[in-house]
Amino acid sequence: MSHPTRIYLFSSLVVAIVSAGCNDPNSSLQQSTGANNLPPGVAQQLANIEKANAAVSDEVDQLFRDIQAEKIKQIYEQTLSPKFREVATLEEFETITERLRTRLGALQSKTISTSEVNPYEGTLVASANYEATFEKGAGSLLVSFEQQGDEWQLLRLRVNAPQLLDDPSTFRQPTELFVDNSEPVMPGAMVDLVDKTVDPPKVVLENVQVLNVRWKVSGPSSKPTAPASGFVTVGLKPEEASTIKSIDSLSVAPHQ
Repeated sequence: MSHPTRIYLFSSLVVAIVSAGCNDPNSSLQQSTGANNLPPGVAQQLANIEKANAAVSDEVDQLFRDIQAEKIKQIYEQTLSPKFREVATLEEFETITERLRTRLGALQSKTISTSEVNPYEGTLVASANYEATFEKGAGSLLVSFEQQGDEWQLLRLRVNAPQLLDDPSTFRQPTELFVDNSEPVMPGAMVDLVDKTVDPPKVVLENVQVLNVRWKVSGPSSKPTAPASGFVTVGLKPEEASTIKSIDSLSVAPHQ
């Protein structure tokens, strides 16, 4: 399964992304399952996830300290993965980090909301979503790091906060939704959100961008098949997110 490198322009920032639509051993599993009662292989997997989460958290803290210290060339050459540098020049990265530094300021705290660790091209990719508080506002972070020996290199960075926009009214917050009986869309797709609690099902939001997916898969294949169920992260206005989350049964369909 190929995983192309892309640049996405979301409502807040240009980011470099290596998409990885794989199975999802995540942090909620770690928190809800007692490791002492698990088979050795599963317990080791959970320990590896916890270790990766801790490493990513430290890397994020150091990344934002270095941004505040304006060590941009050092970050670009030493922290970014070659895949990131393929799609973003040093000058482009300087523009991104300057906006982060001047509009948000220092990272003050962060709380992890979801995480996953997946094999990718012979190594591991650890991804995490955080709710973050900055010196000048609050927002969310999505990061992915690729393990290279004892080091972790940045593959993906997405920062969402109204302060990053020239027009804050266009802000869209990442909102993760559970959907079923859906087309297995992928990140970057434009979709309609469908309320299935009514008969016939009703489209409640049109032309919404997919930011991330975690489809359930079965068997040896890592590819979801239609109809699919799982978690889809989309960009919504705050008032849209509040309305959508009150609907008990949702599906997504490609926007026509």
